[in-house]
Amino acid sequence: GSSSSENVQRKAIWQYVIQKCVINLHIVLAMSPTGDGLRTRCRNFPGLVNNTYIDWFQPWPKQALFPVASVFFAV
Repeated sequence: GSSSSENVQRKAIWQYVIQKCVINLHIVLAMSPTGDGLRTRCRNFPGLVNNTYIDWFQPWPKQALFPVASVFFAV
């Protein structure tokens, strides 16, 4: 069997991994707010809106899209 010091060590390593995941794991989820899909998903999966940051993006004008794309893609 494993000794209690091995159990403590395993728990400490696991806590370290969990802590690093909580700090560094970021997920980007994009959904269209039109129609019933977003409302249905939020109702079925409340974790999507709990403890999350929701950023609403509006359509960009073409005059803004091309200069931004040129900078990021070095065109």
